[in-house]
Amino acid sequence: MRTHLPEKVRGTNLRDIKSGGDTSPRRRHESAIKTDSSDASDAQDASPAVSAHSTDRQKKSAEQTAMRGLRVDDTLGKVLKATIDKLKINKNEQSNASSHVNDITDKVIAHLKRNTTWCEEIERLRTGSYYENVKICEPDEFDVMMTIPVERVDIQEFDEAGAFYSIALKRHTKRHPLDRFLNEDKTIQASEMLSEFRDAVKKAVEKLPYQIEMQRKKPKCPAVTLKVKMEENGKTISVDFVLGLKVHRASWPDFTKDGFKIENWLGKKEKKYYACKMNQSFLNITKLKWSVTRTSQALYK
Repeated sequence: MRTHLPEKVRGTNLRDIKSGGDTSPRRRHESAIKTDSSDASDAQDASPAVSAHSTDRQKKSAEQTAMRGLRVDDTLGKVLKATIDKLKINKNEQSNASSHVNDITDKVIAHLKRNTTWCEEIERLRTGSYYENVKICEPDEFDVMMTIPVERVDIQEFDEAGAFYSIALKRHTKRHPLDRFLNEDKTIQASEMLSEFRDAVKKAVEKLPYQIEMQRKKPKCPAVTLKVKMEENGKTISVDFVLGLKVHRASWPDFTKDGFKIENWLGKKEKKYYACKMNQSFLNITKLKWSVTRTSQALYK
C-alpha cells in the first residue's frame, strides 16, 4: 500500500523520522555541514598517504640515481688506482737496480781515471729521471752523464736553429788533456773523442762481475749503452753512459746572456732566482756536432 507523506515531510531523512529526530531546516543544515566536514576530513586523511607515497618514490629514485653515480665513480676509481699501481716502481726492484748501476758506474769511472789520460778529472753528474724521482713503471733504464771540465772555450753556432755549436779551446798556458782531439782551428773532434770513450768503457766493463752486453753504436747517438742482466730476478736493465763537457759560465753562448724569458709569466724575482742558480756551468753533449744544453749543473742538484 502506498503511503502518502505530507508535503512537510518530503525530503526528510528517513533515519530522522524513524529515530524521531528533529527534521527542521536548521537540523537539515547542520546535518549537511557535518556531512561536508566528514568528507573533507576523509580527504585530508587520504592526502598525507598520497603525499608520503610520492615522497617515497622520489627518495627511491634519488637513491637509485646516486647508486648509479657511485657505480660510475667506483669503476673510474678502480681504473685510476690500477693505472697508478702499474706506474709505481717496486721499491725493492728499484733499490736492487740502482745498487747495480751505482756499482758499475763507480768502477767504470775509476777505470777511466786510471787508464785514460784525458779522463783523469771525469766525474758523474747526477741527472735524469732516476735522480729526479720521475721514473715510472719499471726501474730498467738509467742515464749516467760523465763530464770533463773545460775552462776557456770559444763557442760558435753550427746551425741557424741554435741547437748545435762548434767548440774550440782557447789558448791556455799548459797542455790540456783534450789537445789530442783538436783540429787545426782548435775545434774539438767530437766523433774521435766519443770513439775513445766507448773503447775505454768497453775495457772497463769486461772486468766487472756482471752479465754485461755492450750495444752497437746508434747513428748520431752520444750514449754508450750497456745491457745488464740481474741475477736476482733475471731482469735486464739498460745503462746509458753519456759524455759531456762542463764549461765555465764566461763561455756561455749569446742566447743565454738575457737568461730565460720568464719575467712576464713568473716575475722578475723568479728570473733572478734562476739566474743565480745558473751562474756556474753548462754542458755540451758530445755528439757528431756539439749540442749545447741550456740548463746548468746547479739545476740538477
